[in-house]
Amino acid sequence: MWDEPKAYQLDFAPLGKAALIAEKVAASPYDNPLDLHVANYCEYISTINDVVKNEFPNKQIHFFAYPYLSDFFVEHSSQIRHLDYFGADGRAYPKDQRPATEKGKKYLLGDGAVGFRYVEKAQEKNLKSMVLIENFRTIKAEHPLLETYLDEIIPAVDQFAYYYYPRSCEVPDETLAIITKKLKKYV
Repeated sequence: MWDEPKAYQLDFAPLGKAALIAEKVAASPYDNPLDLHVANYCEYISTINDVVKNEFPNKQIHFFAYPYLSDFFVEHSSQIRHLDYFGADGRAYPKDQRPATEKGKKYLLGDGAVGFRYVEKAQEKNLKSMVLIENFRTIKAEHPLLETYLDEIIPAVDQFAYYYYPRSCEVPDETLAIITKKLKKYV
């Protein structure tokens, strides 16, 4: 499982910087060092996946990343070889409905750079879709959002993941009861 790979920012290690010098970017089909870095990273992951599938052909490979990454990142990472599942993680509701206490930028639903772009891309590329809802730090004010939006998320994806007993929840048993109820509705 490739869990939030950190290819969305430039690599400042000496070898990483050497791979992204202006001459190499100019010689590539990409407009800037970050795009070249993402493309190189996706090829690196593909090479590892080649080995995994060669040695263990029945193993499944999952990839999920931050929902707010660029469309370029979503497109290129969806082309990584041998992926079985492709998706994103984030809160299970639109950003514009977040409680004032939720300061994150990882959302599955809503307009713009959200996680459901990955689900749509998985379907476009004939991959299975997945989401991981970030249900840690859930406060009671988020419960109505979970009640509403899990009904949109769960049936739309091939694989749904969540934190079984997440950290720092205001009322974790109530949060998990909502998730359990919604899962039972669809499985």
